[in-house]
Amino acid sequence: MEKQTFSIVHVYLNLVCGQIPNEQLDEEIYLTLQKIANLTQKHLEEKLEPLIMALDIPNISHACEIIQLVIQSQFSDGKTNWGRIVVVLLFGGVIAKKLKNNVMSLTDSNVQQITDCIAGYLIMDKHICMKENGSWVHVAKEDQGI
Repeated sequence: MEKQTFSIVHVYLNLVCGQIPNEQLDEEIYLTLQKIANLTQKHLEEKLEPLIMALDIPNISHACEIIQLVIQSQFSDGKTNWGRIVVVLLFGGVIAKKLKNNVMSLTDSNVQQITDCIAGYLIMDKHICMKENGSWVHVAKEDQGI
């Protein structure tokens, strides 16, 4: 599940940034990620546009610090569910896209650093919960509400 989590986060960030992902994923998971990137990510960016524009992200280290703060806030009450995990992916997409569009050229190395930041947290702190709740394949099969 660890490798799959890294691959899923990496593929998602690439999809959001309009880049072709190198990894191969289960087709259901890939289609779900595409749906999230095309529909939910765009909606989120439209709603948060003033806040996104105000974010000052001078470098990739600062981007990872911001992501960590959002992740900590998202799970501060100790509760975990797939909706919150998807929100973390969405926010990672917002940051990656902001870096790509406004701050610096988004290299694969930068995408990998954001991937490591998000996936590392999910694996270290949410692995058991994710596994107990059907892993990523379960999310892909239940994506009707996305």
